[in-house]
Amino acid sequence: MAVAGLVATSLVYFYTMLHLRAGPRLRFVWVGVYALLAAVGSLNLLTNTVYALYLPPLLINSGLMILFGLTLRHASMPLVERLMRMEYSRC
Repeated sequence: MAVAGLVATSLVYFYTMLHLRAGPRLRFVWVGVYALLAAVGSLNLLTNTVYALYLPPLLINSGLMILFGLTLRHASMPLVERLMRMEYSRC
């Protein structure tokens, strides 16, 4: 069951990577994430371990951390302010 979840996550990443309208640099990042998930999933199948289950939460949290960090640059609006403006724009 866990391996099926990892395969499903890997397919979602791959589908997103194919339909991403971004530059080639970001596409290489998605290819890297997909290759990493495929390699860990294969290693999980060959060694019969559960360490591959730790990878998706680690990647998701790392991605959110990078997204938040990039919004703290000098010329950028912080993510928290952007979310609050979306929330209270109706008032």
